[in-house]
Amino acid sequence: MGLSNAELAAIVFITSFASFFIKQAVQYAVATRYGRRAGDVVYVESDSPNAAAITFFNVVVVSGDLGGLSEFAMLHERYHLRQKAASVLQALAVSAAASMIVMSPLALAAVYFTYVLTSWKIERDADKYAVENGAVYTPRYSRPANRLVRLMAWLLDTHPPDYIRAREDYTKKCVYSLFIEDVFT
Repeated sequence: MGLSNAELAAIVFITSFASFFIKQAVQYAVATRYGRRAGDVVYVESDSPNAAAITFFNVVVVSGDLGGLSEFAMLHERYHLRQKAASVLQALAVSAAASMIVMSPLALAAVYFTYVLTSWKIERDADKYAVENGAVYTPRYSRPANRLVRLMAWLLDTHPPDYIRAREDYTKKCVYSLFIEDVFT
């Protein structure tokens, strides 16, 4: 006899939740194997500068030329190292949404939107920390005139759009109200 939907949902939940930590463990292993560690930063060679926090290993991975990264980016990523509780809550929320896939394939949309919506809050908090510590965000592009393009800019990224992150009121407002205001006005 096969597994019940509840048993399958539990397996999906546990697997999904564990994958958050497994992913970080693999990222950490690869970065430390091929990179050079200095304190809480691991430097990895790359053609383009970027940074990413491996939250549960207290490491910021910097790829490319360190001079190519802004102070804002480094402060932003370092704040992610403090966001362990938010990361666990995000993993729980996404895992709960993933467990619903057993009931309906439409739950895939719930998984995606749960991840994106929780990421906006986590990223906004990291941006707020960087701004409060004197860093300035420099946007790469301006606000598109088309609402559909703005909606796609929000939904296809885990960070709020550049033109939103550069606004003066960005760190003072709820990120979800900024989304509604941007897309519907």
